Amino acid sequence: MAAPVDSHAAVVAIDIGGSKYMVGICDARGAILCSRSYGWRGRTADEIVDQVADAVAGELSSHPDLAARIVAGGVTIPGFADPVRGIWVDSDYLPVHNLPICDLLAERTGMPFFSDNDGNACVLAEALFGGGRGLRDFLYITVSSGIGGGVFLGGRLFYGERLLSGEIGLTIVEPLPRPEISGKIRGRLEAYGCTRGMAQTFAELGGKIDGEGPIGGLEIARAAARGEAAALETLGREGVYLGRAIAGADALIAPERVIVGGGISLMLDRFLEPLMDELHRIRPHTAARVEATPLGYGGAFLGAAACALRGMSGDARVLAGAGEGSVLTVRCETGHTFATLSCAGREELAAPGAGDLGGYLIAEGIDDRGVLLDDLLTAGDELYGAALGRALAFACTLLDPETVHLAGKLGAARSHLEDVLLEAFWRDSFWARDEIPYRFIWS
Repeated sequence: MAAPVDSHAAVVAIDIGGSKYMVGICDARGAILCSRSYGWRGRTADEIVDQVADAVAGELSSHPDLAARIVAGGVTIPGFADPVRGIWVDSDYLPVHNLPICDLLAERTGMPFFSDNDGNACVLAEALFGGGRGLRDFLYITVSSGIGGGVFLGGRLFYGERLLSGEIGLTIVEPLPRPEISGKIRGRLEAYGCTRGMAQTFAELGGKIDGEGPIGGLEIARAAARGEAAALETLGREGVYLGRAIAGADALIAPERVIVGGGISLMLDRFLEPLMDELHRIRPHTAARVEATPLGYGGAFLGAAACALRGMSGDARVLAGAGEGSVLTVRCETGHTFATLSCAGREELAAPGAGDLGGYLIAEGIDDRGVLLDDLLTAGDELYGAALGRALAFACTLLDPETVHLAGKLGAARSHLEDVLLEAFWRDSFWARDEIPYRFIWS
């Protein structure tokens, strides 16, 4: 995606959070020209729109020279968004449902507005202004109070069939769940790798920190710097958890770069070594570089600016993969399991080395070094089928296809594989058994 040709253009950026919001103005190159943070005075939908619109008016009146350059506004949504229609669909933090926020702000300000989920907006910001500039394929992971992400394939943000691609935090890294953090499904990456997950791991390892207040990544990092064993082990596990998830993504999409955002990205150097050790153990030939975002805490705010710029270019009208009937096809030939992802006649897994599903690690938790999927090809239908189900659960969570096609020899082996594959798939999927939306085809 490219910014408007007119480098003199500016956009309004609005980053909405659960406890506060930020409003400001950015130029087309991602420079923040002015900004201000506000706490919510009221949290109903009407109150949210009123407060944000008033804040925009205040910024414009305070900076008339910048106001004359503005061509559009962008909004990042903390929850599920419909970026084509500019609707804030739902939120975990604020009582908002199906709010046409872009239309309402356009009416109040007289300028067009464009929006997206905050995670997707961060990917757009990386592509335009950050670590993804000039790249065709990269993975973005945000690690903070939760873990999310986005997949940039072939020079565009890939949304998936239901706008759910990139949710790497929902993939499985441990057999035991932590339902108090992320639901009752088996142990998700988010439950073990987010700030609350790190704090729980630290406590389980016997770690203690003097003083009151919540324990987060910063406190654990400081304890590690003092040489405290529980803190050092917690950071080591954080690296291994992320390294394994990144290795799975590398097998599928072979990204040129993995960009880590969110608050934990500011301490990536504290666990980068175990992360890279685990990534290279599983994927010794990977070309992916893992780096912290250069945008710091400004990723979501600049994501709002990127939404505005994308909207003015017209690219927001069609979202890559959304509702386009994408098909994840899996085959097994000459001792190798591989995948392709076709979407509206385009092959999405086009990077060198992408689609190596046989290179996905099958392991029961961090203490199990595991084996690659292809290593189980001769272990019998039951073991291979279960392992393939787990690999497909990861692939579907990352890529959000409409259909999973088991083709060739796999299709012919349906009677031997289907039951065990689907049972393992269901265990590792974040969908309930009776709600799995993917269509399975065997042929």
